[in-house]
Amino acid sequence: VLVSHHIQLVAPRANYVVALERGKLLYQGGAQNFMESSVITTLVQTRHGPIDAGEEKTIETAIEKEDGQAEESTTEETTTLDGPSNIQEATPVLAKPKAPRKLVEDEARAVGRIGKRVWVEYVQSAGGSVFWSIFVAALVLASLSPVLENGWIKVWTGAVNRGDNSRTPMTYIWIYCLITMLGLVMFTLRFFVLYRGSIHASDLLHKKLLKSVLFAPIRFHDTTNRGRLLNRFGKDFEGIDSSLADNFGRSVFNLAAVVTTIATVSFVGGWPFFLSFLILAIFYFEVARVYGQTARDMRRLDSVSRSPLYSIYNEAITGVAILRAFGASSKFLRDMLRCVDTNSS
Repeated sequence: VLVSHHIQLVAPRANYVVALERGKLLYQGGAQNFMESSVITTLVQTRHGPIDAGEEKTIETAIEKEDGQAEESTTEETTTLDGPSNIQEATPVLAKPKAPRKLVEDEARAVGRIGKRVWVEYVQSAGGSVFWSIFVAALVLASLSPVLENGWIKVWTGAVNRGDNSRTPMTYIWIYCLITMLGLVMFTLRFFVLYRGSIHASDLLHKKLLKSVLFAPIRFHDTTNRGRLLNRFGKDFEGIDSSLADNFGRSVFNLAAVVTTIATVSFVGGWPFFLSFLILAIFYFEVARVYGQTARDMRRLDSVSRSPLYSIYNEAITGVAILRAFGASSKFLRDMLRCVDTNSS
């Protein structure tokens, strides 16, 4: 039993033909009667008659003629004249053959810095202007808390040195405790706001990625292996959910603390300290730039080398019966160990 849409190819050699259209029976019977019936005209767009020997010979001659013209068009004849009757032979130049195209495309690795569009997408997914206003306010207040604590201690010690007894020691202690408690509240609030925005961004980005994969054209699923998709939804989103917000938050918090400390010490110490800070900042910036480029490329290599591991693991699970039937278990095991070694090294 052969089911096919190539009616003109298989119907003449069939013993019995059954034609169906949208679940309804159109014809059943012999092949000769089917070819002569009107049913075949409704199933095919063009109908070709039989080709006799003369037409077949004419077609072969035409094909050979076209091949000869194609060969002449792909060669270039170069002649050089040396005197009135000296002509060198032509040198044919053959066209280079094209490389065969791959059905499953190789995963490309990004190069260079992370684009501005990626950062804008994550910032917008985390929240709107209200969210980032609250985050910046909590960040500024948490960064100013140590400055306020040190400033109040300075006021306290200055009053003791001057012999000012207008405030009792308990007053200074209570005010210092209030400043410390306010700093702890702001310190906790900034992490709460940051992680809430991170959860919102992860949820929104996951929905966008899932929608783009589900509504992608069939060509995308034919040229993209399952391991790459599992890697995007698995390890990459694990980094977005767990480590991206923490690393981003700590980087911003440390930057705010450094800026606050530099501004305070420069205000007290003057221009010499600020100039020495600029010299050290240039040195640290160059070191951070080299480290950042190396760490970024290593993360990308790790992500690209993990996709084949997911892919071969998925293929081994779904096709375990075929692997055992053809005795290819050892080959798949070697391929999997090779992918693990590539990803680990």
